[in-house]
Amino acid sequence: MKVEADPSPGSPLIPEILYSFFQMEFACVTAGILMGGLAERGRVFPAMIFIFFWMTLVYCPLAYWVWGTHGWAFKWGVLDFAGGSKLYQLSSFAHFTHKAAVPSKSEVV
Repeated sequence: MKVEADPSPGSPLIPEILYSFFQMEFACVTAGILMGGLAERGRVFPAMIFIFFWMTLVYCPLAYWVWGTHGWAFKWGVLDFAGGSKLYQLSSFAHFTHKAAVPSKSEVV
């Protein structure tokens, strides 16, 4: 499979599989922050569906723009090693989007 043979885009010294796990950590932290905000508003299953679509349609393209070697932010020289520009801004914007779409438990009762 040559998984460990290919170097990562971040550094030629790091295997690509290790780099992908590092990137997956940021995706999981974003989902965790978002779930913390969604916990008081509704049920878990619809929130999980929302997070799946949010990660697929919004987070992954923006992560590629910032961290991918062919992404526009990477080409402009944006260095975001800690994920702050994506991680916190996207999770807060996702919480705002979910809050606008789904009423809270107290509003439903």
